[in-house]
Amino acid sequence: QYPATFSIWINFGYGSTAFPSKSYLDGLYARGITPVIFWQPVGPDIHLPGGADPNTPTAGAKKYSNNAIANGSFDAYLNTWGAAAKAYGKPIIVRYAHEMDGTWFPWSKWKAGTSQARSYYNVGNTPANFVKSWQHVHDVIRNNQGAKNVKFLWASIDSAPAGWYPGNKYVQYIGFDSYTRFEGGFRSMAQTFDNPIQSVRSLVTGNANTVSTIPIIVAETGVDERFSPEQRALPQTTIVLDG
Repeated sequence: QYPATFSIWINFGYGSTAFPSKSYLDGLYARGITPVIFWQPVGPDIHLPGGADPNTPTAGAKKYSNNAIANGSFDAYLNTWGAAAKAYGKPIIVRYAHEMDGTWFPWSKWKAGTSQARSYYNVGNTPANFVKSWQHVHDVIRNNQGAKNVKFLWASIDSAPAGWYPGNKYVQYIGFDSYTRFEGGFRSMAQTFDNPIQSVRSLVTGNANTVSTIPIIVAETGVDERFSPEQRALPQTTIVLDG
């Protein structure tokens, strides 16, 4: 049995940046697999050199800030990418700037003392300007370039923080990352997913008990390998996600 989706990592500024090749994507679709692209607004200039002051970002680093992206710093790239996506035509799920509510990626709110602070410049990101960047990227791809085959997946960590949410009209899928971690003790699938699902429903509909009008995806999950094989093999309660 092939998986339903396959993750592809693409960056804005280095490494793999272009829209995936048709032959690659066709190979997935031939096997019934939908690509999920983790699209990361990151490049070499955002990385913090040894000894540099994180609070004095360079012009190159500022280009990757949420505000700069919202104001068009990557529009040429976004339009080229969106045109390629439209030309391909088949469904693509884009998970832009995932886990935005954490403290380990450069597009999140910068926090001193974290791995993010040791790795990236502080470019002034906030929940409010993240929302603006998301809305802009979404509009360039789906509206400016007309790539309606690209569906955007907004997914945070465990819960759905309202301040980071761009609004229902800018999201085609919504989800979360939730793990059964060793430090918190063993949890069933129902225990792991229940609170995040209610949080997502509240964000979309205003009510934790109202079925989400946007399909929910469990974006990342897993069980810590330190649990016993018997615990990891326990039957899990099945959850039917909204949508």
